[in-house]
Amino acid sequence: MNKHLFVLPLAAATLALSVASTAALAADQAKPETITCEEFLTLDDDVQPGVVYWLNGKSGEEYDTPVTYVITECQQEKQATVWQTVKQYIEKMKQHMEPTKKAAAPAKP
Repeated sequence: MNKHLFVLPLAAATLALSVASTAALAADQAKPETITCEEFLTLDDDVQPGVVYWLNGKSGEEYDTPVTYVITECQQEKQATVWQTVKQYIEKMKQHMEPTKKAAAPAKP
């Protein structure tokens, strides 16, 4: 009987910790802009593109960040957020494409 009195609270505590950690993980996953690269790299391959596409949409920019770029950058800088990585790519593309846009603009009469 005494053995059961010890096991029951231990099981309840274990369950409570499990639920709490799952809730914390779900809260992080609900906000893609706060996911670190380290967390991103642990996501399933079929989930990673959704995170990147969502962040591209959030940016409001016309540049689509390749998922492979994010994975490569995240492998090098695991403490950065995926959002920082996407914004970094967009800024690089803006700088690279700006001269092209100006050159292609029609001459004013």
